[in-house]
Order: sequence, then C-alpha cells, then structure tokens
Amino acid sequence: MLRAVVLSALVLACGSDPVDSDGGSGGSSGSGGSSGTSACENGPTNADVCGDGPGYGDTAPLVDSGSVRAKLVDEAGAPLADVMVFVCGTRVCSMPEYTRDDGVVTIASPEPMEKPAFKYGDGLEVGRFAALLPENSGETDLGTIATPRLPAPGACLTPGTTAESNGVRITLADDAAVEVIPIDYPTPADRTFRAAELPLSFAPAGLGAGQELDAIFALAPSGAVVCPPAMLELPNTPGYAAGTEVDLFVNGTDVDEGFAPYGGWRAVATGRVDETGERIETIDGGLPVIANVGVLAR
Repeated sequence: MLRAVVLSALVLACGSDPVDSDGGSGGSSGSGGSSGTSACENGPTNADVCGDGPGYGDTAPLVDSGSVRAKLVDEAGAPLADVMVFVCGTRVCSMPEYTRDDGVVTIASPEPMEKPAFKYGDGLEVGRFAALLPENSGETDLGTIATPRLPAPGACLTPGTTAESNGVRITLADDAAVEVIPIDYPTPADRTFRAAELPLSFAPAGLGAGQELDAIFALAPSGAVVCPPAMLELPNTPGYAAGTEVDLFVNGTDVDEGFAPYGGWRAVATGRVDETGERIETIDGGLPVIANVGVLAR
C-alpha cells in the first residue's frame, strides 16, 4: 500500500477534559482532570510502525458514473455548506466541488472509473464517507444524505487510557502506537479522537446502510492506524437485548485501503451488549484503524 507520507505516531499527553463549542464534554482521556482545552502534544515521527493491514486491492470493471447530485445535511437535518466532495474511483478522482448554502451539490466524473464513489466530509469537522455509485447510471440523485458533525476539541489518544467522544470509547494498550497521516491532521488538536453517530435514515444506499447495518458511527482521525488494535465500546443505540453478540465492521473510505475494501465494510471484531443493555463492548478482536464503524447483530 502507498503510505508515501511519513506517519506521525501519537504518544500523547492530555491534562484536561476537552470541551466542545457548546460547553459540553467532547471526550475524556480517561485520566480525569478539569474542564478546558485539549493539551495533547505531538509525539515522535515514525514511518509505518504499525503496518498497513492485509490490503484489499481488488479489481473492478470501468463504470461511467456520469453526474451526481446530493443534498448534504448534518445529523439533525441542517444543511451543510462548503463541504468539499469528489467522485473518486480506485485510480482517478474528479476535481472537487463544494456544497452550496442549502447543502446541495452537483458533480460529474471526468471519465469512466473503477468503483466510483461519492466522497464527502473531511473527517475533521464532519464524518468522512465514500458511498459507491450504481453502474453506468448517467445521472444519480442521492437525495438528502447526512454526515454528522464531530465534536471539537476531541479526546487525547494516550497509550494506556480510554478516549471517549459522544459515548464512543476506545481503550489503547499501554504500548500502543497511533499513526496519523499529517497532511490530513497537521496539528495536535486535529489528531484527537472524535465520534458521532450517522442516522441510518440519512445514509445513502451505496454506503451499505439501512438494509444491512443496524448502526453506523463516524470516527476520527480517519485512517489512523492503531497497534495493537484498540478495545471499542459503543452506545447500544440499536436497542439490542443484554448479551446480544454483534459483528463490528470498519469502512474503507480511501482508495489505498488496508483494513477494508474501498467503499465497503470488513468485520474486525466481535462485540457483546453488556448486562445493563446500555453498551456494546468488544469481546474478540479490536479496532486496528480509526474509521467509520458499522454494527450488525449476529
């Protein structure tokens, strides 16, 4: 896989609980502290310490995806303006377009592509997604689709602690490394952990939502590789009964994807609903990359 840029390993320190723009808790480093701004610091630079995963460089036929229209909203249904979108295949991408004030955007692909997807969201202020497009569609109207707003600042990713955001928790091993692509997340504040749930009613069909998955959570910093894989806890928003076992999937939003196929999902862990019925916890496997997470009952 191509990780031509040098990756930044986060061995971070956090001295306080972050606060989001509304004054609420944006997450916790797991070590307590008073409310305030995230004090995470950038760690040493490492070149691909964790590895790139098994890789999913599958081939696909050329598809003429034509033009795509969509209205982007947040998790509450409010229009998202100035969000950059692309149509990207595994070998070529369109030039970017931006949503209008009403959240509407129209974008055309420059040529036939392998596995064209409508890519939207930056994985920083809002979740990043890649919804596969139908074959040889000419014109596709995705209707109203959402990407959730991510809290800011996020929670520090400190080895040996639990980072929490919007009820989603990841617990890092004492010797954990977290590799973030610096071009996407240039500052320590950008590299903090953030999470938000995507309402399935606003998920495009090409995302594999609704018909297949019972819940989807957008996680950031998107694409950050974690080794060893982190333990994951999610709020039980599907309402499963206590003791229900589930499969936990990660989503491939980059064409150079090592842990899930581009535009697809791959199971990485098994979870179980705790005895209170409130949370889903990993019982086998873990989160090898910070990415969108899907949940499906077994």
